[in-house]
Amino acid sequence: MANLHKFTVQESLNASTGNAGGWTVNTLQTVEGSDDTLNELQLNDATTIVVLQATVETQIRFTTTSNDSEQLTTGDISIPASSIVTMNVPRNLGTGIYLQFESASTTHGNLKIVEV
Repeated sequence: MANLHKFTVQESLNASTGNAGGWTVNTLQTVEGSDDTLNELQLNDATTIVVLQATVETQIRFTTTSNDSEQLTTGDISIPASSIVTMNVPRNLGTGIYLQFESASTTHGNLKIVEV
């Protein structure tokens, strides 16, 4: 019989519940310039939401491929500098999700990442 229950009630309603009240503050990440190496952080498998705050405009993407050699492009998500952004982690990627990031310019900066 087919499994028709692909999402929880919260996911199907797009309700942000977090991982049962978890709040993991990661170490401050360095955001390299777009002409440098791509940076990444492997997220906890229980993480459903990330809270991000960058000091420079930062491009991000979620992937299951560590050390992806491709540069981020203007088609990836861009976070404005000095803003706090909250977003859901895509669940359809499976486990072992990496948050990859780099500066949208050649300017270096920092990125605060909190996993919920």
